[in-house]
Amino acid sequence: MVRFSTGLAAALLALLAAPASAADTPAQIAKGAAGPAYRAMFAAHPELRAQPAEAAVRCKVSAAGAVSGCTLQRAYPPNAPLGPALLAAAPSIPVQPATRRGEPVDSDILIDLDRLPADKPADWARKPTAADLLAVWPKHALSNGISGAATLSCLVNLQGALFDCLVKSERPAGESFGVAALALTPQFLMKPATRGGQPVVSEVGIPINFQTSGGGRGPPLGGRTTVDAGMTWARAPSLAEVAAAYPARAQARKVGGRAILFCNFTAEGRLQTCSTVAEEPRGDGFAAAARKLTKDFQAFTQTPDGKGLRGASVQLPVTFDPKMLETAGQVTGAPKWAGLPSAADVTAAFADVPKGIGTVRVVLTCTVQQGGWMDGCAVKSESPAGKGLGPAALALAKKVRVITWTDEGLPVVGGHVDIPIRYESGAPEPAPAPAPAKGG
Repeated sequence: MVRFSTGLAAALLALLAAPASAADTPAQIAKGAAGPAYRAMFAAHPELRAQPAEAAVRCKVSAAGAVSGCTLQRAYPPNAPLGPALLAAAPSIPVQPATRRGEPVDSDILIDLDRLPADKPADWARKPTAADLLAVWPKHALSNGISGAATLSCLVNLQGALFDCLVKSERPAGESFGVAALALTPQFLMKPATRGGQPVVSEVGIPINFQTSGGGRGPPLGGRTTVDAGMTWARAPSLAEVAAAYPARAQARKVGGRAILFCNFTAEGRLQTCSTVAEEPRGDGFAAAARKLTKDFQAFTQTPDGKGLRGASVQLPVTFDPKMLETAGQVTGAPKWAGLPSAADVTAAFADVPKGIGTVRVVLTCTVQQGGWMDGCAVKSESPAGKGLGPAALALAKKVRVITWTDEGLPVVGGHVDIPIRYESGAPEPAPAPAPAKGG
């Protein structure tokens, strides 16, 4: 994994990566202890060595250091086999428990395994300022002069934008510094990692330190309600609309770029008073193009936690990629599900499927509509074949919903999404017992 030294990270905000005190340390993998578990994992799954991939799982860690309750948090590419393999191997990795006031305590840990090769790591193109940090500082911590820190694990896409960011550690517990650090990620611009001279997806670890000046209360900039741009909007620009807004000068030169805007919401969910936070590269019109697209955004009138939008703001990334200009260009982020069929929905859809045919797998391909709903769905594959499984699965498409703008600022509406569906048909019905012989 690409990591930034304390010196480079300090250049980020001049306040990064202060070491955790001995009285409050996160759980961590014992130094050099993961090797045997990883070697056993690759020995059991030699196919993992053939595909560049990255995965991260989050596990519970007891005060005694026992690892359990692991869940898969991230896998790249989506559905890469490294994810399930790491999930199975994680409980066998020795972990040092977290401590509080010098005593071990129950906690959790993010275990990530990076196998995304690069010749040149990702590097900074634009870093948030101290004012940016204050804008997302947790309200309770800011008003009480509480300092903190968080470390993120993120993927960097081919355009240099962060996506699929996860909180690796945060301190002190309960003050939401991890959430605040995640809110900063739309403002990070990076030069993507390269391999053989071509951009590739990579992973970065980013430590961020929230430090009050002199231990007193921070300025009143912080604590505003900031909505995550990577959500399901009531309306968001489509792939075609972003391509149509592509700056003419950059389009002629086939140059890609990105802009980050800071906008306020109206009570109706529209964007207003948008200002440019960052633009890369400058001079090609990407910020102006992004501002033109703001008229095509409209959020639902309440935030996910049920609050109204009046007074809320959003840090809005917008990415332009030359592939959008191609006829078959599908430059969208990996799908993130906003809604999926329930177990009862799946059971009802396959109610007429005969029992005993084993595991049912169907992949649907659909076009994303406004609001994140599916349309134009078709069966891409089904197994076992010839059992009518595809038509049965199509009924589930109306239960599927995705976000409509990605964390890295890519459109989703108008793009195609593959929807994998799995169903266990159960054991076959037992054959009826033979009737007893008469006259015996």
